[in-house]
Amino acid sequence: MIRLELIDTVKKQFPNLDLSTKEGIIKFSKVVKAEIKLFGNFSPQEVEDVIAFLEKYGNTFDPLFNHKNIAIILRGQGENITLSPVRDKLPEETIQEFRTLFAENTLNYIKQCIKLNEWINLKNLFRAYPFVVDDWVKDETLKSLSLKNMALVTAIKEKEFIAFTAQYPYATDVSYFAMLSAVDHFYFDEDMLRINHALASSPKNTSDFLVLGNMMYALSFYNAYNEDVKQVLEANKRAAHAMLNITDSSTSRNSGYDDRMGCILYIVFIILLAILIFVVGVEIPRGVVLVIILAMKLIFFLSKK
Repeated sequence: MIRLELIDTVKKQFPNLDLSTKEGIIKFSKVVKAEIKLFGNFSPQEVEDVIAFLEKYGNTFDPLFNHKNIAIILRGQGENITLSPVRDKLPEETIQEFRTLFAENTLNYIKQCIKLNEWINLKNLFRAYPFVVDDWVKDETLKSLSLKNMALVTAIKEKEFIAFTAQYPYATDVSYFAMLSAVDHFYFDEDMLRINHALASSPKNTSDFLVLGNMMYALSFYNAYNEDVKQVLEANKRAAHAMLNITDSSTSRNSGYDDRMGCILYIVFIILLAILIFVVGVEIPRGVVLVIILAMKLIFFLSKK
């Protein structure tokens, strides 16, 4: 990882230092090597890496370095970034070289975002600045996020989801699932079906409805690539509302039983549909899904009469 903050630190003390010239780079090298302890916690190797970078590339990447969000990403601390676009147009070869040189910086930023649950920052990175993410960095990111999804599946199957969501709040965070589809628009479809299948297969007590309902609701914010998965997740949102309504039914005892029965019928439909799609694949015609949904809505309506 190239620690570019060393350049900023030195420039604050020597504002007239021109690093676009050979003389300026030589002066930078002499100053830093002579007084390395004055400039913060940098190892001799990190100093050498920055000097080698300056000697080879000079100010080639200044249009990117000068962009606030790119600079934040390169620091690798997981700080907030926005969707502000990069206005300067650079040759594709320059972009490719930049992406390769600073792959470790970008990966460190991604790791920090995951560690800090900064899902909006991660989403903004892949929406506005995917050109800084090298292929191997994206592969590492996909693996890390998929592991989190599978940990959630395991927690649901082992009936440990209440403790899991308390320790790992991403499980009920809508911004987490919205981020997944920004990182890759189809990679996580299978993960979402696995989570959905685990939720559908989980025995449901009224006391669990709040947590499970929040999970299902958050899951629905994933923007699936496959249309049938989209249908399931949209149905999830309605089922989640039904489950969450059940937890509040004690406030209206007279109509509570009928409401619960209607909600439970609707949830049963979601469970059956999810299991069917998971078992036979995602090739169920949309028309069939819609007909089933309409039929269940009718049952739901009649159950409340």
